[in-house]
Amino acid sequence: MTRFKNSVIFRRRTLVLVLVVLVGFTSGAWAADYLGSGKHSSRFLNWNYFGVTSYNGSYINRATTAMSNWTNTTDLVMSKVSGSNWDIAFVTDNYGAVSWAGLAVCYNSSGQNWLNNSSVFNQTLAYCYAYNNRYYMDSSSSSQRINLFMHEAGHCYSLAHRNFTSSIMYPYVQSLTTTNSKDRSLINARY
Repeated sequence: MTRFKNSVIFRRRTLVLVLVVLVGFTSGAWAADYLGSGKHSSRFLNWNYFGVTSYNGSYINRATTAMSNWTNTTDLVMSKVSGSNWDIAFVTDNYGAVSWAGLAVCYNSSGQNWLNNSSVFNQTLAYCYAYNNRYYMDSSSSSQRINLFMHEAGHCYSLAHRNFTSSIMYPYVQSLTTTNSKDRSLINARY
């Protein structure tokens, strides 16, 4: 989940944040950097994009840049696909004044997601939806959109929030559009 600092989102706690904290407390050594011990079965992952493609600057182009940034800086190989053969799907729509600008929901092969089964992050991840809320993002900059797409994809790879502004996993939307050395080492250690 990604939030905007100094806004309503910053002041409100959400179910997602509570679940991430609970997963962190129950995951032992994984707590600091990962949402659990699970991951996708391969470092070769497909992604697709659904929803609005353009508004005040193109969304799909920002998603493409974000996924290229992950491929160019880590051992992950992200390929854009069409149709239903994807591992990560970006869904951009206006979800209103909810408590998040972005939200990743990962599923296991049984179709359970981490919202109804917190152990999903300790299993092989089958696919992940990364939701991006236009209610907040329509007025954001190009770099903030890239940041949001990269951040939510990071959750889809099972990365947890990190309390460093230099990390793509910092829990607030910022203008950072690349991974830092720790982000890269976490991904490369897992994949």
